[in-house]
Amino acid sequence: MHSVTGATGVVPVQPSASPSQTKVGESFTWVFRTTGEKAKSYSFEGLPPGVTSAVSSISGAPTTPGQYKVRIIGWEKSRQRGRKTPTYTLTLNIEGGAQPPELTSQPIGGTFNEGAPHDAIRSSQWI
Repeated sequence: MHSVTGATGVVPVQPSASPSQTKVGESFTWVFRTTGEKAKSYSFEGLPPGVTSAVSSISGAPTTPGQYKVRIIGWEKSRQRGRKTPTYTLTLNIEGGAQPPELTSQPIGGTFNEGAPHDAIRSSQWI
């Protein structure tokens, strides 16, 4: 058997399923557990930038949008030793954050004198 004695796998607790969604810069927590016997440690692969792991959760504020396949394994003993559960894959979809406003026109009515200090250039108007 390739699993922690009595443990049948890693299952999500909150949010309750994969895929999960969040946005860049938005705080995020995903909690999980093993079924059957409790795992003593976990290993993680594929965490997005800005997200870190704890004993039975991943959390953080992602910094890069995209789709991430996070692989989680529960281990029978501490420091990822002993028998392990089958790999659980969490699909994490991270959307881009707020976009800056788009400038759609050029300034009009500006007066620019060659050699004038930058603070002397005051008159321009955006429409």
